[in-house]
Amino acid sequence: MKILDIGNTRIKCYEAKSLEQIDVVFDIPAKKQNLEQYLGNYKKEDIYTICTNKHFEDFIIINKLKKIDISFFEKLTGFKAPYDGYGIDRLINSYSASMLYSKDILVVSMGSAITYDVVKDMKIEYGYITPGIEKRSEILHISIPHLPNTMDSFEAFSIMKKPTSTKEAIAFGIVREIFSTIEAIKNEEKLDAVLTGGGADIFEGVYRIDRFLIPKGVLLAFKSENVL
Repeated sequence: MKILDIGNTRIKCYEAKSLEQIDVVFDIPAKKQNLEQYLGNYKKEDIYTICTNKHFEDFIIINKLKKIDISFFEKLTGFKAPYDGYGIDRLINSYSASMLYSKDILVVSMGSAITYDVVKDMKIEYGYITPGIEKRSEILHISIPHLPNTMDSFEAFSIMKKPTSTKEAIAFGIVREIFSTIEAIKNEEKLDAVLTGGGADIFEGVYRIDRFLIPKGVLLAFKSENVL
């Protein structure tokens, strides 16, 4: 099945044949003209869509894409959002992680925002939302203009690395703060963690990373009801 994940800054399309065989069909900036161009190559009725970007709500309706929203996913799986307005991406990530790794787990999604969701006994108990890495760097640069932009300093980050420049010091401070938050929740709730999202690669080798929690969660949900 093809799964379209429309986020605030990026749009990804996955081809999910099984949990072990998931490919990224395309990964583009979140602009309608870009998506229109790519969708022209596929049958829209074959694409299931997850959207957290309100600017694309009309696009989904006009193009008659199959939208997976909270109520649909809850009916399909019995896995409930903890409150109204909860993000569909967070719901699917939490379901996927609890099905694949542990019924008790901390799910961290690192995108334009960073979300931390605590799942216990296959139920989301609570979570946090904080600015993403890029936004934290941007806010600091705007607040203190003489400080350098640090986005190119995150790629080679090591949790044990000591900064040797101002750019590295900023990058280290931002990532260390995220690391400390993850560790604090893990220790308080006595949970293992799984990370996903575009920014998760920074913690490669530190935490378990699963870049395909969203398509895996959709695939698991549909198979649980023998829809596929």
